[in-house]
Amino acid sequence: LLADLMREGPSVGLSFVVQTESHIQLDVRASELTTILQIGTTSIQCSKFPDQAIKPKPATSQEIDRITAEIAENAKKAAAPVVSFASIQPSEALPSESSAKGLTATIGLGGADPLEIRLGDRNSQLHNVLVAGAVGQGKSNLLMVLVHSLAMRYPPQELQMYLLDFKDGVTLYPLSGSDGSATWLPHAALLGLASDRSFGAAVLGDLTMEFERRAAAIRPYGDSIEAYRMQVPDAVMPRLVIMIDEFQVLFEEDDAAADEALSNLEKIARKGRAYGIHLVLASQTLSGITKLLAKQDGIFAQFPIRISLRNSASESRAVLDPTNDAASRLRPREVIVNADFGAPAGNVKGVVAYADPDYLKQQRGKLVDADNREHRPVVFNGEVPGRVRDHGDFLRKLRTQSHSAQPVARIALTGLPMGLSSKPTGVLLNAESGRNVAIIGAAKSHSTILEDESNSDPSLPIGVIQGMALSLGLQHPDSDAHFVFLDFLPEVEIHNTRSTAQMLQLLGLTVEHLRGSDAASWLAEFSTQDTAVTQVNPPTLYVIGWSLDRLVGMNDGLNSPRDGLAALAQQGPQRGQHIIAWWSTYKAYSDHTITTYPPIDAAFQATVALRISRNDVKDLFGPFQSWTPEPNRGLLIDSLSEDRSGVFVPFAPLEASDISALTQQEWDT
Repeated sequence: LLADLMREGPSVGLSFVVQTESHIQLDVRASELTTILQIGTTSIQCSKFPDQAIKPKPATSQEIDRITAEIAENAKKAAAPVVSFASIQPSEALPSESSAKGLTATIGLGGADPLEIRLGDRNSQLHNVLVAGAVGQGKSNLLMVLVHSLAMRYPPQELQMYLLDFKDGVTLYPLSGSDGSATWLPHAALLGLASDRSFGAAVLGDLTMEFERRAAAIRPYGDSIEAYRMQVPDAVMPRLVIMIDEFQVLFEEDDAAADEALSNLEKIARKGRAYGIHLVLASQTLSGITKLLAKQDGIFAQFPIRISLRNSASESRAVLDPTNDAASRLRPREVIVNADFGAPAGNVKGVVAYADPDYLKQQRGKLVDADNREHRPVVFNGEVPGRVRDHGDFLRKLRTQSHSAQPVARIALTGLPMGLSSKPTGVLLNAESGRNVAIIGAAKSHSTILEDESNSDPSLPIGVIQGMALSLGLQHPDSDAHFVFLDFLPEVEIHNTRSTAQMLQLLGLTVEHLRGSDAASWLAEFSTQDTAVTQVNPPTLYVIGWSLDRLVGMNDGLNSPRDGLAALAQQGPQRGQHIIAWWSTYKAYSDHTITTYPPIDAAFQATVALRISRNDVKDLFGPFQSWTPEPNRGLLIDSLSEDRSGVFVPFAPLEASDISALTQQEWDT
């Protein structure tokens, strides 16, 4: 933990002075320690000056003040000069340049000349960029300069960006307009704030499909986007810039997600250039990932442009070239730009412009005002669960479609997808056998139960159930559905079922809310009901089991609650009856559906896994499913629809503000 804090802390203003006795070995890599002082009885040995001994001298407060002022003045002189971002851009006019023949960005000054990055030029064949810089050396500033320089030259019709941050999302957050102002980046198709490996792999997979779509469109006109644009001048095919900060996170584990990400990244890097797709990969450190990538025929060979801020000699050689340690001799704000695969002869030293946040925000506001599209970036924040209220337009569309004709199937929404799509994920409920949903996972993590009294750890199963119930209810505009809540939640959680029932009743639907023994009796009695359909158009029945693992006596008696569960799950969907059931543990689910005879787990063709162990994941889905449960993540496996299966971001439980916002919606307008 100390090593991690020492490596990451300076970027957020946290530095360490560590004292230890000489006989104690501090288990921290030397690279994490900027300076080491060995204090003897009469002198101090400093790692910065190995050939000199420092003899302490007592100082008065006046001397300390004088020396401090002198050091501060020398530090100012040692840093490179500050270059204003506004001063190096061609103009502040609205972007109007064409990207048909490539992209150009100005990131600073090289002496008196603009320091430019050019991508996509057919003559130079420079298409992808590798960026590195030690902690606190201005990598985030450099990336913002690059992004905004491109945005101020090219309109969104000429350039789209996919920006992913695998660190903390702070760098990209202002580009989302999440502060309520219309200052998002109109060129951004996607902003991945605090992205994770699953999301990154999914995005790269989606972009690979875009690459293939472009290849099919361009092929009749030649072998490049430039040839296509010249022959089809009215076509809209913007160049794509995919920027991934701290991309090495994708390969931290040797698993299927890493393999998928590497395969798609290599495909885009090797072939995307012809179709106007460019990669910008950034990292604080490359030395730990070089060997991994070297095994895959050297993906770094597809990155001729290397940019390095000040770094250690070893990191300089890792990002530039094994013989190039020039980045270790840079001053603050200085940069090496090399367009020759890092060869020392290709070094161009310059100063990166300063991206003043207020100025950039002002420019984004102008770009938004000039954008005639109804567009906002898709924003993925990996640290928070999804919210149903943010998808009112999609929910309204579902309701409108249900008005127009009797739908053959309805979709129960569960959360947000991992990838480029902004449409929520869900399960299709139709009249086919097995169209029921099992939700398996604890409401709270163990650490939260013991330590956290706040609401920072939401009950994901509750949020998933509420999202499914609300979305299903909206797809019955004629009030032709009835909900039965089998509620086994503890008293302190009953507000969740009551608020969900309130939402459904406001939509004109009937809700039968049964608690404890009454719920168990209803389920047991269902096994004795006549299965014949007597009504011409019977209402759809949705039975929602809240925490069925708390149901006592599931297998008791001739007509047990399990018998009712089996009858409902196995025969219900063909009659328009579906069950959405939640068990807190895999063992409880197994006891109720698998280990007793006959098993009924096959009647739940859609399964949502939340907080369960890796072993439980394998028991549930088979030995080849290697998903590791993470905060704010779920795994949906639907045997009917593989394209809907996969990792997703579950909806958070409804809060008072969500209920107020949703109930004020005029769903039928």
